Amino acid sequence: DRINQELSKASRSDWSVCCIAFDIDFFKHVNDTFGYAAGDSLLFQVGQRAEDLLRSGELLARTGGEEFSVLLSDAPMKVGKVVAERIRRSVEKEPFELPGGESIQVTISCGVAQARKQVGYTKSAADDLIDRSAKALSDAKALGRNRVVAASL
Repeated sequence: DRINQELSKASRSDWSVCCIAFDIDFFKHVNDTFGYAAGDSLLFQVGQRAEDLLRSGELLARTGGEEFSVLLSDAPMKVGKVVAERIRRSVEKEPFELPGGESIQVTISCGVAQARKQVGYTKSAADDLIDRSAKALSDAKALGRNRVVAASL
C-alpha cells in the first residue's frame, strides 16, 4: 500500500518515485556452504547496511528470498541510481561476519526504475514500477552481476 500512497502523492505534485530492486549475488552458495542460519544472518546484515544509507521516510523491504526493494520518494532516476550505487558499494566494501566467526565478502545486483508520469496513479502503475525494477535487476545479473542497471522509461 505504501507504494500506492507515494505514487498518488507524486501524481499531485511535480516529483518522481523510484524503486530499487536488489539481491545478493550467488546467495544460494552462502546457504549451501555455511548453512541457513548464516544465510539468514547475512540477509539481516545486508538489509541493515542498506537501511543505514536511506533517508528518513524511505522504505526498505525484503520482498522474497534474497531480494529487497527500496522505495524512494521525491527521487528522479538520477537519484535512484546514486542511491543504488551507494548501497552496492557499501555491501561490496566490507565483509560480513557470520555465526561461528566466519567472514564473507558478497556483492549485490541492483535494478532501478522510475515511475512513469501519468494522471492519477493506479495499482497497475505500482505493478509496472515493481516489474520494471525487477527486469532491470535481471538485466544486471545477465550483464555479470555486481552492478546497477536502470530501466528505461
